Amino acid sequence: MSSMPLPAPLQAWASWLSWFSPELVAQIGPLLIRMHPMLGRLSGQRQGPPHEPDGLGDLQRRGSYERLLPSEWLLASEIPDEFLRRAASAEHLFLAPRPRAQRADPLVLALFDTGPWQLGAPRLAQMALWILLARRAQEAGGQLRWGSLQRPGEWHGAESVDDLRRFLTARCFEPAAADQWPRWTQWLDQQAVRAGECWWVGHHPQAGATPGGRAPTHAVQIRRDLVGEALEVLWRSGASLRTQQLSLPLAHAGAMLLKGRFTHEIAHPGPRAVTSDKLSLRFAPIIAEQGYRVAVPLLDERGVMVFQLTAAVHAARHTPRRQNWSKGLHPLAAAFSGKVFGAVLNGPESLQFWQIAGMGLRDKPPREQFESPPGRGTLLPMRWAREGQQVGAYVIDAAGRLVLWSDQVPQATAPSPAPPEVLDTAVLAMATVEGLRIVYVCRHAGRVWLRFAGRHRRAAFQSVVNLAPDPGADDARAFLAAAGRWAIASGGLALRMSASDGAESWRIYESPTTSEDAWSAALARGQRAVGLVKRQRTSGYGLVVLSHQRRQLWMQSPSEQTLLWESVAPIERVSVCPCSGVVAMLTSERTLHVWSSQVEGMVLTVQATGEVQRAGDAHG
Repeated sequence: MSSMPLPAPLQAWASWLSWFSPELVAQIGPLLIRMHPMLGRLSGQRQGPPHEPDGLGDLQRRGSYERLLPSEWLLASEIPDEFLRRAASAEHLFLAPRPRAQRADPLVLALFDTGPWQLGAPRLAQMALWILLARRAQEAGGQLRWGSLQRPGEWHGAESVDDLRRFLTARCFEPAAADQWPRWTQWLDQQAVRAGECWWVGHHPQAGATPGGRAPTHAVQIRRDLVGEALEVLWRSGASLRTQQLSLPLAHAGAMLLKGRFTHEIAHPGPRAVTSDKLSLRFAPIIAEQGYRVAVPLLDERGVMVFQLTAAVHAARHTPRRQNWSKGLHPLAAAFSGKVFGAVLNGPESLQFWQIAGMGLRDKPPREQFESPPGRGTLLPMRWAREGQQVGAYVIDAAGRLVLWSDQVPQATAPSPAPPEVLDTAVLAMATVEGLRIVYVCRHAGRVWLRFAGRHRRAAFQSVVNLAPDPGADDARAFLAAAGRWAIASGGLALRMSASDGAESWRIYESPTTSEDAWSAALARGQRAVGLVKRQRTSGYGLVVLSHQRRQLWMQSPSEQTLLWESVAPIERVSVCPCSGVVAMLTSERTLHVWSSQVEGMVLTVQATGEVQRAGDAHG
């Protein structure tokens, strides 16, 4: 369960978010923040007679003469003409009754469509609404009772994590029918249930009032958009009608939430065998943001081998896939977007955006816009994604410029490919937040800044002016971690302050947006930091460090340095995923080792012969 302090916008749901791991909080938190304003004020049936007074309150000019002020009656007996004049001019004073305070019935009832139209992504929005309604009822001094629209008469509480898991398992393959709402209202009438609010949540518009006159006080319609990349939510409350579009959580996080695995456990199937393709050391492995796939360059071939790290369903076995590009093309940058591996390939006359739908071939931009000298020993940092009808690819070029290529999908509708845009300069690192939105670190005006870019180019960004002084052009370097948490401004950042005489000095920020909980790490001479990951067993972040002999991988925390793994052969290439915390290493023997911070252990080893081992079978 989560032990990290929550950002201020999520504190209201702390009791419920404590059930989730920090990585899952980063995914469901934005849904709560986006959906909460749409609920409106608490309404519904009122307790007590509607006009029952509670004593006397103020004075007023109009009213019943039974409540006329006694002094006015004295005037009638002493000066009758003045009494009549005041009556004609409405100048008499009357005692005004004070109405009795009325409050809404604290019971909140929610009926969810659990049929096939609401499976998958819509179920995540239902889960977020379940949490919102549970807090709404608690604030009113009541409780939430929920049921499946397809199961009239069966309702449940919402007090514990087991109740939420019961809600997720309440699935059926029976579509919602028109007669199910009347059957629910009939059962509620038989039980004499009075609910302050009754929420209907599903795919189809809710039924109208039953013959008895009862209708839902609120209705929420959830469905995927036409592209399937987001959710469309329609909110109805009386005559009010509002619409909303919600971005989906990362695929792996969504799967964990739907399965009720809130502590982010990972299953590891047994060993399996792969083909004997030899791996290359030309560039470091490429890790998918979800942490489930790794791409490694092939020796003497034009392409990569993609390995599946974990099984998505019931430990199913996956065969590694070879992906080859055409002869004469050389990779400049590469990254995963979901399950798809894409790359920017350098050709004789143009750049090819390989396996990135909608981008195709592009003219090579001048060096003032994009610089990538031939013969580089590493790939340029890259992030790409598709959001709605737009596809975009971010690349940090050799000069530190953040360059964006973007286009519409399909590209055939555009008269000509759009040229690249330079969004920023002096960029040190970037990571994906969600979709086309990224967070990146740059240096300007003698300071280090955190900024965001998104679908609308460089969007409104958040600056951290007191983070740190600029360490200088020669020593500047940065790592980001737990990138998905940047959706609620709660990721991690490591900044190299100096690297004199082969000894690196780093500053790690647990809460970069406030510069709190920062700590320093002075590495021994020859040690090299390769990334930053979120620690699972204890809160905070750890700096991943490679030993000076390149045979040991260490975790540097505020208080100690812990050995993660030791290799027989020197480690030549290392990649650390800023989203999943997966570390992939290639040794001089062309062996692939993959370590996961989520289980704090090795999850995959591919030997030079092509044999693969799982956690527990690898040496070290």
